[in-house]
Amino acid sequence: MSLNVARFAIDEGEFDAAAHELESQEARESGWRAAWWRGILHMAEGRPSDGLAYFAAVAAELPGELAPKLAMATCFEQTAGELDDRTTTAGDRTAAQRQQLEYAVRYYSLVAATDVGYASASFGLARVFMALGDREGAVTALQRIPKSSSAHATAQVALCKVRCAQMLDEMPSLSDLSATSETLQGLALENSVRLPLVRGLHEQALTMLLDGSVAPDEAVILGGAELSEFGQRTALERTYRSLAKLAPSDEERCVLIDQANAYRPRTLT
Repeated sequence: MSLNVARFAIDEGEFDAAAHELESQEARESGWRAAWWRGILHMAEGRPSDGLAYFAAVAAELPGELAPKLAMATCFEQTAGELDDRTTTAGDRTAAQRQQLEYAVRYYSLVAATDVGYASASFGLARVFMALGDREGAVTALQRIPKSSSAHATAQVALCKVRCAQMLDEMPSLSDLSATSETLQGLALENSVRLPLVRGLHEQALTMLLDGSVAPDEAVILGGAELSEFGQRTALERTYRSLAKLAPSDEERCVLIDQANAYRPRTLT
């Protein structure tokens, strides 16, 4: 009963009440279950490094269970994000964060490889690889999610974002953009989801054309537009005008129309 009360209190954000219930005699006699909820409480409080020890204890007692390992991976990932305030130099932060992220990779990978049904592990693995600057690792993680999964469409959307993202100082490759274009063709998405992805594809392609990362090639089609400055500008103008039709306010609509005009190819008329 105490654990149920603690769980409800955590859900309601009543952390002191939850902590009180977890100190009760009944909770102390519940074994690993109390440790699990203490870990959950610390996570809810924004203290993942404190929750880690409890999840590790559960994992040690239940070595075949994936849930505590997934919780440990999440703790490592979130702890990496906390380190800015706990270290004194940029070098210390970078080394400490990388170590935490590598621990997260270990546990997310273990869960994802053991049971593809844990889509959250694959998403977590992709996030961590992105933080480490490993685009290919992130792509591979998202590709693990099978078509039979209810999370498959969400994974494909994330895949498009990963492939078009600039990571640290690394631009995506032309093959990344082509793969994104192909993925978008096979996805049935609402325009509110599809159009931002299409915009990201064309903006990245135009950036790479302008800085010389890729050469124009009429044989390459991205998002229905040829790989040229004119083709990508035209596609961007069209995409921004389509987004403007979905804008919830006149102010946002005007901003999008201005952006469409900014991308419009220069002509003699």
